[in-house]
Parts: sequence; C-alpha cells; structure tokens
Amino acid sequence: KLLLEEGGPLSDSIRGRFEAVLVDEYQDTNALQGQIIDLMGKGHNNITAVGDDAQCIYGFRGAEVKNMLGFAERWPGSTLLPLTVNYRSTPQVLEIANCVLSRAREGFKTRLVGVRPSGMLPAVVPCKDAHQQAEFVAERILQVRDEGVPLSEVGVLNRAHRHVLELQAELTRRGIPYVVRSGVRFFEQAHIKDVIAHLKLLYNPDDELSFRRAVRLHEGIGNATCDALWSKVRLHVSHGLDAARAVERLLDDEELSQGAVGRRAKPGVARFVHTLGAMTARDVKDKPGEMIRVLLDGFYAEYLARHEANARERQEEIEELADFAGGFADLEAFLSELMLVQSFAAEEVVAADDPDEKVTLSSVHQAKGLEWSRVFLLWLADGAFPSDLALKDPGGEDEERRLFYVAVTRAKDELYLTHPLVTRARDHSLVLHRRSRFVEELPAPELDAAGEASGLYETW
Repeated sequence: KLLLEEGGPLSDSIRGRFEAVLVDEYQDTNALQGQIIDLMGKGHNNITAVGDDAQCIYGFRGAEVKNMLGFAERWPGSTLLPLTVNYRSTPQVLEIANCVLSRAREGFKTRLVGVRPSGMLPAVVPCKDAHQQAEFVAERILQVRDEGVPLSEVGVLNRAHRHVLELQAELTRRGIPYVVRSGVRFFEQAHIKDVIAHLKLLYNPDDELSFRRAVRLHEGIGNATCDALWSKVRLHVSHGLDAARAVERLLDDEELSQGAVGRRAKPGVARFVHTLGAMTARDVKDKPGEMIRVLLDGFYAEYLARHEANARERQEEIEELADFAGGFADLEAFLSELMLVQSFAAEEVVAADDPDEKVTLSSVHQAKGLEWSRVFLLWLADGAFPSDLALKDPGGEDEERRLFYVAVTRAKDELYLTHPLVTRARDHSLVLHRRSRFVEELPAPELDAAGEASGLYETW
C-alpha cells in the first residue's frame, strides 16, 4: 500500500503490470485490502468487483462491508449490475430472506427472485426448552429420511457451538449419524474435556487420566510433580478415601512437603485441593450442574482468562454444559450420558453403510457457500440469534441480519426455524425467551375461511 501511495516510477511499474483488476468475494475484503484495490485501479480505472454485500458476515475477521457500499462513491461513473435471480431456493424460502434483509440500515436494496416452482411454507417451531427443540429436530430428521431424503441433504445450523449440545446428545441416543463442520464436536473441545475430567475424578478416584488432566491445569505442576502427587493420591484411595479427601491429604503429606513438591508447585497443589473440596461441598455434591458452576466460578474462569483469547465464548459453553447437566438426577447419570455420546463419536456409526450418509451440523459462518434440501436453524431467541455480544457493536445488528439471510438461503426446499421458550437459570428459576426479532418482523400467518394458513410461514 505504501509503495502505491508514494507514486513515482516504482508505483507506476506495479500498476503498469495490469490492465484491469478483478476482485471476487469483494464483500470479504478488509479495509487495507480495499485501499490496495482502489490504488491498483488508479490510472486505467478498470476495476470489476464481484460480491454480495448481504453475505458480508466476517466482521470479526476484519471484513468491511463499506468497501462494497461505497464503491460507486469512490469510483464515479461505475456501473452496478445486480444479480437477483436465485436458482437454489423455493420462492417461500426467498421471501423470508427478502423480508429480514429489507430492514437492514445499510446495503443495496436488492430483492431475490426465484425461478423454482412454489414449495412448502417455512415453519416456525416454538419448543418448550432446548431439550424439546433437540427432540423435534431429531424426530423430523427421521421423518425426512423415511420420505426418501438422504441424511446428507439435511443441514442443522447454529449461531454458536453451544446451541447444538442437546441436539448432539439426542442424535446420539437415536442413532442418527452426523458430522460437525464448525470444528470438533462439543464434547471433544479441550475446555469441555477439562471440566469433565474433574467430574470423572470425583466419581472415580482411581481415574489416573482424569487426575493428570485436572491437576496439570494448575500452575507450577509438571510431569515429575504430577507423578509424585498421583502416587500419593492412589495410596490414599486404596485406603478407602474418596478423590476430594485423598487430594486433601496431599497438603499434609510429609514426604511431599520435604521436596517432592517444590515451592513453585505448592500454590497450584493448594488450589487443586481447594477446587475439589468446593465441588464436593454438601450443597453441591452429586449435582453435576452445580459442580460445574463451582469449578467455573472458583478456578476455571480465571484459568480461561489467562490462557485463551476466546475465554468468554468458552465460558458460555461451559455454562451451557452446566445447564445441560442440571437436567440429570446425579453425577452418575450425567457421566453415563457422556459415555454414550463419546462412544458414538469413537465408533463413527453410519447409516445404510454409506460413509457420506450423515446429517451436517454447522455454524452459519461455516455454512456459507453450501446448501441442503432441508435446513433447521436453531435457537432463534433474542440474545442468542441475534447474539447479545454482536448487538453491542456498531453495525452489529446489520451483520447479524446478514448472517440470518445467509442461513435461510442455504435451504433449497424446506426451512425450519426453531426456538426454545424457556431455560433454567442458575437458581433453577425459569427464564422466558423472546423469539428472535428477525422472526418477529415476519408478517404473522393468517387463516382463511377454509382454515388454510397464508403468509410467509406457518407455525408448527
């Protein structure tokens, strides 16, 4: 950029190599890339920029939608050629996309026009809670498969990874194979494994792998110290102590205090002892949801803040795990459910002996450019989609609106918009959720004299 701005022979030489500039996916360029493109065009004034401002959804990576929106102002006399014909989706799906995008504060006022014949109205599906939402999606997937639609033509989209926790468990219980495009499965993430390691150790004090994972999270504890601590814990366990009491004895062990545990490791050992003790206090013991919250509040949130750039997102996923765990009677029942999910992931069960026959679970960001016959869009509650965090940024609502537009237009034939009505707060009270403002903006369906629904969607 500096070379192009300075002018002179070198700048002219760089520009002179090209008679024209063609930019694809222009909506994904950042501010610096946009400036370089404009500088490259000076002289020959021959720039073609291809993109869709409605699909500018990577603001968190620096994508700048104003590069597209301000193009005509920066290049007077330029020609805008809108491409509005959509060959993928039914007219009913496109109407949902058009309606939501029309309310954006910024953007070219384009309207998608379909060429496919009329199809099924999109469905808005209110569910009691996240568990019922998962049950609905799993049950409808099985119905779709019975209708002859391959599982590979089913996509389930989410705004955040934590929104598919209950669904992954439900798909596992029903033997429905799935693949996660947005990264690793929820229960295979490192921070989730850290939390589960503490629970496994408290349930089975002889679990060496869980002990090592949990204790190594504390500063100053290396391999040698870990070996010494485990040998002592195992000895105490063999004498009948549970994990928390066995770990507590480490602080009073003379052999450890005389050198096996160095000065650097002692604060970490004390922190580990305190953490397990808090997780087994009388008011939280054997309540997996509360045990997870105690771990997060007492130690792990601080650990994430020190070691992870996306600490807040990981903390929210752990809070979601705590809510999920709160639905189980005790720690044993919760860990049994996790074993089922993890064994399913390890076996990679597939339907009809076809390795490609799997439902796709994906974040909306990862789904850009893809398509499915049937699409489920989860957690359409205000604060979840659109995201609370995104709404705090200038232009955040518009980007969330574009994200919703991208999600909707992944569907070719059928679209299901689901949202839970309630969740449980930490004090076990019920939290009522407003459905997403993007759904609220859609004209509500009306019944005609014959009882037929008319409008942009139907409510299931």
